[in-house]
Amino acid sequence: KLARLTEMLEEVLAAHERALVFTQFAEMGALIKTHVRETFGREVLFLHGGVPKAQRDRMVERFQAPGEAPPVFLLSLKAGGTGLNLTAADHVFLMDLCEGHFSRDTCKTLVDKALAAGCKGVEALLGRLGASPTEAEKAEIQRQCKTAADKRL
Repeated sequence: KLARLTEMLEEVLAAHERALVFTQFAEMGALIKTHVRETFGREVLFLHGGVPKAQRDRMVERFQAPGEAPPVFLLSLKAGGTGLNLTAADHVFLMDLCEGHFSRDTCKTLVDKALAAGCKGVEALLGRLGASPTEAEKAEIQRQCKTAADKRL
């Protein structure tokens, strides 16, 4: 999953676009942050449950700001799923949200939020566990993203 995320982030960064990366595990988020920073030499914002509200608000402002804002915003589900409006994101990556105890409905909620924000792409980087989307569901997510992006233009 990390190798595939790296490939996709390379494309996002080459196009000067921005991405949200959701994970349910803060420990995984820390590993991803270090990997992305070392691989691309770019700052990565990381919002998790231990981030104070004032710092959280500054992270959101920085990501939303035009220009040279950090292009990757990594969020743990519990910290990132509460009242954030991150419309500057062009792409959303769901690392492991549909595995374990998170339901398909949780994933759908995040995808719906991304689509409402006009994302260009949502990619679920999942293992094949019981709640993981099927290929048909992933294709539908991509179709919906394209439609949302077309409406945004």
